[in-house]
Amino acid sequence: MALTSMQQSPSNALLAAGMPADPPGKKPVKSTLTLPTAQELKAFYKTQKANGINPLKALAHDVVELSKADRTPSTGAVAAQPFKLVPLARWNGITPTGQRPLQGATANTMALSVRSVGRVTQGNQVQLYVDGRTAFPALEKLIDGAKKTLYIETMIWHNDETGKRLAQKVVDAHKRGVAVKVIVDSVGLNFGTGRNNDLALMEWMRAQGVDAYAFNPNFVSKDGVAITHHKLYIADNEQFLSGGINIGKEYEHEWHDMLFGVKGPAAHTVAEEFAINWGRTTGHYLTIPPLAAAKKSAKSVPANAAVGFAVTDPIGRRYELKRATLQLINEAKHHVQIQMPYCSDDDLMRALQGAAKRGVTVDFIMPGTNDTGSYRTMNRAEAHKLLKAGANVRFFAGGTVDGREISRFSHTKMLIIDETVAVVGSGNADYRTFHNNNELNAYIADPKFVATLRAELFEKDWKESRAATRKELEQRPLKEKLMGHLYETLDRFF
Repeated sequence: MALTSMQQSPSNALLAAGMPADPPGKKPVKSTLTLPTAQELKAFYKTQKANGINPLKALAHDVVELSKADRTPSTGAVAAQPFKLVPLARWNGITPTGQRPLQGATANTMALSVRSVGRVTQGNQVQLYVDGRTAFPALEKLIDGAKKTLYIETMIWHNDETGKRLAQKVVDAHKRGVAVKVIVDSVGLNFGTGRNNDLALMEWMRAQGVDAYAFNPNFVSKDGVAITHHKLYIADNEQFLSGGINIGKEYEHEWHDMLFGVKGPAAHTVAEEFAINWGRTTGHYLTIPPLAAAKKSAKSVPANAAVGFAVTDPIGRRYELKRATLQLINEAKHHVQIQMPYCSDDDLMRALQGAAKRGVTVDFIMPGTNDTGSYRTMNRAEAHKLLKAGANVRFFAGGTVDGREISRFSHTKMLIIDETVAVVGSGNADYRTFHNNNELNAYIADPKFVATLRAELFEKDWKESRAATRKELEQRPLKEKLMGHLYETLDRFF
């Protein structure tokens, strides 16, 4: 039975999702099959038996459900309640009272592998960098420390003080012999706040010998307005940074945002994703060394974090991100914590409303101010729906920096499920994230990172945000309500 990229197996510890096809005539990127270790299989067998489940019957049940998923159109599978593998769903690191839970790396991996999250690896070390004052030093350190390769893919790279400083560091890396490759989205280059001025910085990097290209320079193709919304900074296929931060002064000094850093085999997966868009952009195949080599060089990383990935890739017809995210929310048992700047996807919002109605505590932080007026309007409309369903919504105004209150836009993107799994990356909660943009989210099962993300980001922002009320949102002007409907319609096309 063939698994399509849009219908990944919820038990991907046994069946890893394949990579999409590369450009015609190019050698396909090798897909790495993620298999459980002998100890994991042994732990699985013991746990299933302890739960009174026959492991062979559980696997047979899995195959039946996968067959159903394979025959179900993607949109139908997403809109409906996701497939729940009852036997395996109990083996996710959260066990009923009285049963001994799985521990360490095995528990972290299984928290992801029973869901629609692909390419899960163990042995990763994950770090959080909140705001530009910590994120940009980490980014500069990654660039300065690159030894063999440096791959950067971002939507925006401004020709301002911040952009020029980073561009110089990239050029310096190239001059010391690092193979540097840069992709910047053409929409971001031409229609961002930097306008054509940003193109001049790209041309300067190219003049210095850096392989720097614009993604989808024609803007509109048969796949619509295909945008790479990735923020990927990858060094030596062994470590990477990602999150919501592009390169520009607003990201370094003005907005509230974050990056997360990963050292370990998960970086190899991200490098493979970069290679796909590099091939599409340049027509040249980019060779990524086998995962075995990456694992060998990362053996010294003392960590148990399990990291998996899901993407939106309309060109490759991959819509994993939506399926994985909705399944996590639909299977949440007691708590969903989410912070997003742009909210408009109907299926995601319905999933959150459904979670609140079934008794799950749903806490949502939205920006109090927005860089886009249309999304301020849409966010307020979605906040009203969430409040009516029983969720809690707060508006972030800026918080405190160095002991003083400031006003700033929150561009932060994150989701935590049951204090167990963290979702971080480029994806927003808007329609384009799940259908039209190139997006990559990491799904991280690591108690230490999840606790850090909650304490240093979400809970801190929650305390510094203003509670939204049904009364204030019900009293929105009629014009705002009508414009909200119009913006939601347009959001699906642009």
